Amino acid sequence: MFEAGVLDLVDVISFHPYSASFNTYNRQIEKILKISNDYSHQKKYWITEIGYPTGGFYPWRSSLSKYPEKVVKTLIYGLSENIDKIFWYELFDGKKQRWYNSEDHFGLAKKGKEYDYKKGAYAFKAIAGNVANSLLVNSKVECNLPKVEYNYFIKNNGEGILVLWSERKYRSIGITIPGTNIRKISIESSNIDYLNDGTIHCSLGKKPLVLLFELKKEQNETIKIDTL
Repeated sequence: MFEAGVLDLVDVISFHPYSASFNTYNRQIEKILKISNDYSHQKKYWITEIGYPTGGFYPWRSSLSKYPEKVVKTLIYGLSENIDKIFWYELFDGKKQRWYNSEDHFGLAKKGKEYDYKKGAYAFKAIAGNVANSLLVNSKVECNLPKVEYNYFIKNNGEGILVLWSERKYRSIGITIPGTNIRKISIESSNIDYLNDGTIHCSLGKKPLVLLFELKKEQNETIKIDTL
C-alpha cells in the first residue's frame, strides 16, 4: 500500500494489536511504526480497538486481579510510542454473560440496575483521566535501575504524572518528586493517598504505581529514582 501510494491519501493508520503478552503487543506497534518510517510516513497512528476479556477462551483473556495492571500498561506502552489515540474495547460486559464466550466479558464494568465497576475501570480512569492533554518527558527522569519502566508526563495545567513499575520482584526505591501535593492514585479503587512532598520511599513491583503532583515554574522538573 505504501509502494502504491495509497497511504498518501489517508490521515490516520489504525490497527488492533490484540496480544497475549506485552512483548507481542509492543512488537506489533514497533513493526507498524518501522514500516511507516521506512516510507517516511509522518501521519497519525491510532489503536482503534484494544482490550482484555475477563472470561471465556480468548488467549489474551485476563484474570480480574491482573486486569488493572494490563489496562495501565497497555495504555502507557501505546502512549509512549506516540500513538495519538487509543480506543478501549469496551465499556460494558455483554448482557448474556456466557462463561465460555470471551466477547461477553470485555467490559470495564458490568451493566445491571446499577453499574458494577471492575477494578480495570479505576485503572482506565487513573490513566485516561490524567494523561490527556499532556507531554511525555522521559528525558526529565534520572533512573539507572535495571528493569524499571517509567513514563513521566507534564499536563497542560501544570501537573505532572509519573507511572512506573518493575519487571523484577519487589524492590525498595526512593523517588524524588519536584512538586507539591503528591498523590498516589489507586488503579484498583477510587482511593487517593496523599504523600509527603520530597522523596518518597516505597516498594515497587509489577503492579504500576501512579503518582500525580503539582509543578511550579521555578522548580527543577527532573525526577530522580534510586534504590534504597
